[in-house]
Amino acid sequence: MRGADTPFDAQSEDDLTAPERLLALEGADPAEVVAATEWEDHQAERLKIAFEGLDARSQEIIRARWMSDDKSSLATLAESFGVSIERVRQIEQAALKKLKQLASEE
Repeated sequence: MRGADTPFDAQSEDDLTAPERLLALEGADPAEVVAATEWEDHQAERLKIAFEGLDARSQEIIRARWMSDDKSSLATLAESFGVSIERVRQIEQAALKKLKQLASEE
């Protein structure tokens, strides 16, 4: 299978591997830039898999509290789920702990 040629110009703001970007980074070692980008992609994939390992309620709480531009309060989520604010906080903390644990497993 043959790989596609890499265009010289960056295709997006996040594209740090385009030759145009590598030349623009003074003192940067292209191999280090590529390795760092690959590591970030790997970590993002592990976090995605860990997130998918959470139950639906935990996913919704984490999404509403951490992944939304319009962050939900504990009180709003408590009312939505019909539980106490403290229970939502406990679910959030347990979910964050599980995410950290699952994302750090190799």
